[in-house]
Amino acid sequence: MRIYRCWFCSSPIYPGHGIMFVRNDCKEFRFCRGKCHKAFKRKRAPRKTKWTKTYRKFAKKDLSDDFAQTFERKRNVIQNHIKEKREKLFLTKRLKKGIELRKKEDVKLVETQMHLIRAPNARESETAESKQEDSVEQMDIEMEDMENKMERESLPSTSKRVVRRRLLVKNWTRLSDGVDSFHGPLTMYRLNLVVPFTPPTQD
Repeated sequence: MRIYRCWFCSSPIYPGHGIMFVRNDCKEFRFCRGKCHKAFKRKRAPRKTKWTKTYRKFAKKDLSDDFAQTFERKRNVIQNHIKEKREKLFLTKRLKKGIELRKKEDVKLVETQMHLIRAPNARESETAESKQEDSVEQMDIEMEDMENKMERESLPSTSKRVVRRRLLVKNWTRLSDGVDSFHGPLTMYRLNLVVPFTPPTQD
C-alpha cells in the first residue's frame, strides 16, 4: 500500500482518497482535499500559509531536525516480487499438513494391522538364526582354545631348549671337504631352535 503526500500541506493521502492534477509537462500534483487544491490554483505559497507543515518547519514550530524522528519515518521501498520462491513456499506449506496426516495414517495401519505386514513364523525363524549364530561362535571359541593348547604342547620348555642347544654345539663338526654336517641323535630338533647360534671354529 503506497501512501502519498499532499503537495500543499504534506499530509498523508491514502489509496482511494485525494485529488490528482497533471500539468502539461506531465508533472503530477496530489492534494489531500479541495482546500489544498484551491490554494494551489490561487498560486499560494505553502511556506506562507500557516496551517501547512512546510510553514511550521520554516518557522521552527516543529521538531523537524530531531534525530529521533528519522527512526519513525517510513520510507517507500520498492518490493521485489519473487514469484517462483513464493509459489514454492506456498506449496510446501500447503503440503505439510498432508504429509503429517499420511504419517499418522501409516502409524495407525501398522498398529492395527500388524498381522498382515509381518509373517506369523517370523519370530521363530529369527530365534533359530540367533541360535545358529551362537552355536557357530561357540565352535569358533572351542577351536581357538584347542589350537592354543596344541601350540603350547608342541613348543618345548626353556630348560629343554637350552639343553638341546648345548648338545647341538657339541656335536657340530667340520669335515675335511669344508662342508658343515651335523652328527648325533638330536637332528630332528635342528629346525625348532629359537635362539640363533654360531658354531665354534676348530683350528
